[in-house]
Amino acid sequence: VMSSNTQPISWTEQEYASFGMIAQVNKHTYHEQPLFDDEALIKLLDDYPRRWLQCFTMGEDPRDSSEWKCVDIDESSTGEDLWNAVNNGRIWFNITHIEKYSKEYELLIDSMYEHIGEHCPHLQNPKANYSTLLISSPKAQVYYHLDAEPNMLWHLRGKKKIWVYPAMDTKFVPQNYIEDIYAGEIDENLPFDPTFDAEAQEYDLLPGDVASWPHNGPHR
Repeated sequence: VMSSNTQPISWTEQEYASFGMIAQVNKHTYHEQPLFDDEALIKLLDDYPRRWLQCFTMGEDPRDSSEWKCVDIDESSTGEDLWNAVNNGRIWFNITHIEKYSKEYELLIDSMYEHIGEHCPHLQNPKANYSTLLISSPKAQVYYHLDAEPNMLWHLRGKKKIWVYPAMDTKFVPQNYIEDIYAGEIDENLPFDPTFDAEAQEYDLLPGDVASWPHNGPHR
């Protein structure tokens, strides 16, 4: 996956110490690997088990998460078909269980977490229990939400704007919503008020950026 003398993550001591503790963006070089070229991704979409490939579409109003809809994928769709659809449409692919499907991605993800675990002892030996490769249309959006599990976003291609809001603040996430998300009673989407943006950390991600934030930090 990578040569032994090249480390895709090389941060300052302070960056390692604050990773996952505050909202921040760091650098990486995973995006330079051929695993994320057009040809490799088209082949991945062509072969990928359809039960592990999720597709969604959405509206344009960040306040109306009801417009987030699941899209059925025709079994006869080729990787080229899906690649054209994501480039020309308004859709979002969750390529789930990527580490189970491909040894190359598994090795990449394992080495990533091993490095983070060695350099970020405050994360207490992190493991990748569920890794997803995301491919999104240029105009796609993900609504304001909170994930029950800690997560981070390794950006690989194109540009993406992300907003991260204060964690564990009931102004942004009422306590009952946190409890219901953890209990599985509701999905991760939350009521959004555009005035929240005044207190958000806003980042314009480019290839080679990784965004992280505290656990229970809502984001969109």
